[in-house]
Amino acid sequence: MRRQGGRTGVFAALLVAALALSACKTVGSSVVGEDEDQLQAASPANIASLSDVVQRNPNDPQAYNMRGSVLGRAGRPQEALADFNKAIAIDPNYAQAYANRGQVQRQTNKLDLALADYNKALQIDASYATAYLGRGMVYRQQGKALEAFNDYNRAIQISPNNAQAYYNRGLLYQAQNQHKFAIDDFST
Repeated sequence: MRRQGGRTGVFAALLVAALALSACKTVGSSVVGEDEDQLQAASPANIASLSDVVQRNPNDPQAYNMRGSVLGRAGRPQEALADFNKAIAIDPNYAQAYANRGQVQRQTNKLDLALADYNKALQIDASYATAYLGRGMVYRQQGKALEAFNDYNRAIQISPNNAQAYYNRGLLYQAQNQHKFAIDDFST
């Protein structure tokens, strides 16, 4: 558990959590139909609100991580990376910030950096399904189907309701002409 630094930190964490639940999902979410949610999450008003939280709580890694997530969705990868870097500088064991930074690195085609971030997130938290999913996506982009398949399986094992892991594993099955398995995963 991370320290929050008194009432201000607790309030900031609650505000960030409320914003996350109301407008944000995970950076790099690629499930069809989430475009509207992403636009809402990346709105200038949401970014401004998160910037206020960061300004009031400059030592809260969660605030930087959340704003970085929203900036990533807004197509502002350099600013997102700066926020993830700050969150990690404050809390070097913040697995979610590493995974989110890895997602932005993956989206900007810096696959080696993304892989390093996902590996670090998993070193910190070996049961972090999102990091397995992200790393699997990097492996798939690198043409490493077996490694990707193993990571998607691990993500599903940890989080059986992870639609993105099923979808991505389905893509691998589809590429291998294993259409029954692909359809099963896409249906799940």
